[in-house]
Amino acid sequence: MSKMCLILLLTSTLLLGCTPTHSTLVPSDATKISWNPEVTLTLADAERILGEDAHLSETLSYLDGSTKVYTSTYLSNKTDEKSGKTGAIYYMIEEYKNIESARLAYESIRAANEKAMGVVPLSGVGSEAYYHSDGENFLFVLIRNDNFMIRMKVNKITSHTDKAAFKEVYTSFWK
Repeated sequence: MSKMCLILLLTSTLLLGCTPTHSTLVPSDATKISWNPEVTLTLADAERILGEDAHLSETLSYLDGSTKVYTSTYLSNKTDEKSGKTGAIYYMIEEYKNIESARLAYESIRAANEKAMGVVPLSGVGSEAYYHSDGENFLFVLIRNDNFMIRMKVNKITSHTDKAAFKEVYTSFWK
């Protein structure tokens, strides 16, 4: 699977509200690696955003061509009594070979989603960023800073989800 296909698949999966399993998104030629990036989503931050106790459900690091990729998923420990939904946060950080590669990947995703309702460009967050939400099901942010790119999505929003905490966490990634 080409890197562009993977980017489009992940973007559409994140924006359409699916709850992917990493095994379906990892390119078949990817090499699993041991990589713990400096900028990650912690359990404490995930619990602040979800507004309740949660657990780390999975992590995966792999090399896709020359790009390092780290993903993690946090799930709420229980189903929300009001909405009937279980909160989840999907986090991905990629380290590209150079700034231009990261910029092109960011631009491809941004352009594919720029006309969607609820997309808001962000300033003061990384080198470039945007926020996207439909207001009732998901919160999403895409941030590029130099040769790194972060994607973070809350899916599903529950009655406990703290949107202000989501913003506090993503704005803290590159201060």
